[in-house]
Amino acid sequence: MKLKNQFLRKLLRITKLYIIDIRTELSLYRWLGGKKYIDYYKFDVAIFNENKKPKSPKVLIYNKNLPALGGGEKHMALFCKYFELYNSEAIIHILVEDSRSICVFDPKYPTIQDINKQFNIDLSKTSIIKRKAINQDFLTKFSFNYDIFINSTIDSRLIGFAKRNFYNCMFPPKKEDNDDLLNQLFKKSYLCFISNSDFTNQWLHRYWGYEIQSQCIYPPVFTEHEIFSRIKKPKKNIILSVGRFFFGAHSKRQDIMIDFWNNNHNEFIGWELHLVGNRQINKEDKKYIEDIILKASKGCNIFLHFDMPIGDLHKLYESAKIYWHATGFGVDVDVNPEKMEHFGITTVEAMSYGIIPIVINKGGQCEIVDHGINGYKWDTLNEWIEYNRIVIDNYELQQKISNEAINKSYNYSVENFYTNCDRIFSEKIL
Repeated sequence: MKLKNQFLRKLLRITKLYIIDIRTELSLYRWLGGKKYIDYYKFDVAIFNENKKPKSPKVLIYNKNLPALGGGEKHMALFCKYFELYNSEAIIHILVEDSRSICVFDPKYPTIQDINKQFNIDLSKTSIIKRKAINQDFLTKFSFNYDIFINSTIDSRLIGFAKRNFYNCMFPPKKEDNDDLLNQLFKKSYLCFISNSDFTNQWLHRYWGYEIQSQCIYPPVFTEHEIFSRIKKPKKNIILSVGRFFFGAHSKRQDIMIDFWNNNHNEFIGWELHLVGNRQINKEDKKYIEDIILKASKGCNIFLHFDMPIGDLHKLYESAKIYWHATGFGVDVDVNPEKMEHFGITTVEAMSYGIIPIVINKGGQCEIVDHGINGYKWDTLNEWIEYNRIVIDNYELQQKISNEAINKSYNYSVENFYTNCDRIFSEKIL
């Protein structure tokens, strides 16, 4: 039995070195009798590095949606920064491919400098690797030479082939229909699934089973020093919402917020509604943005800020009193959980500035906001308007909840994120 195990290990290593495509992998799966191959897939990393910590660990992070430069990309960037700080000799690569909106070789495609500027971060040892398209065959061969691979692309089913593979789970993909072999390989290839919220983690296990290894690590927002050092400036009568302008998926539903504002304009006399976000440029999203602009033109005191510079956004955060979020409105969470806000990084950003969140009671928002303590969560339009009335009409309550919102935001600090990363990316791995 011992000799057979050694043979299987050696065969697996040779196969992974010279594999042609994922179907070859599946053929080997069948030849070895199914489950045994899956078990040996997660072989001991000592086969490759003899338990020695490499001087220059190589880290590969796959992100297909980099041009969005949204919350998921900020999360990815801080993973990169963590590895830069953890090991000064680490080599970190971000692997990208063409998106539906832009080619990776387009001059406007985001650079490391753009990432640094957008998220107020300093990535100095990270570089971007560009490919027109990335499929399983390419990744099999490409990621094999890395110590760590992190799949940081939502809804991706790519299988990891580095020495250690992690899945940054912003929301889990569903299983492939009628392809149990591929599903098993995907699940077993990752040492740990890192969920961005308990909501995401719940659906991860519902889709893929409760036997997989997972950890919930909330995405970081600001450093504790950044939050603490902010000077609380006088607030203005501004309601703010921040999120990309796009149609479908987990749309931020700016259309619903504008409709709600226009239908209840008498409740907001003397107030302004500011909607901030980057624009997507495919046809569906362009039509959605055109509709948003038309709706806003029919109302009063509605301000749309497309592709706003980060410095100007922080000024709005400093000035606003109330924060709105409506992702998942009109959607059954049990039918389409992927259309919820999976975490809500901009809600935390707003809270760190003392803005009072009044958000939909769905998805990751439920974990961020403690109702009546540091914000409000609504289930119906009537509740939404009622909670706005409560806040608008009570200055003392505004101050109390604002301070509690700031206190809660410390839970999502960069320091806490790095501490949680240490639990997973231990020295045995790096």
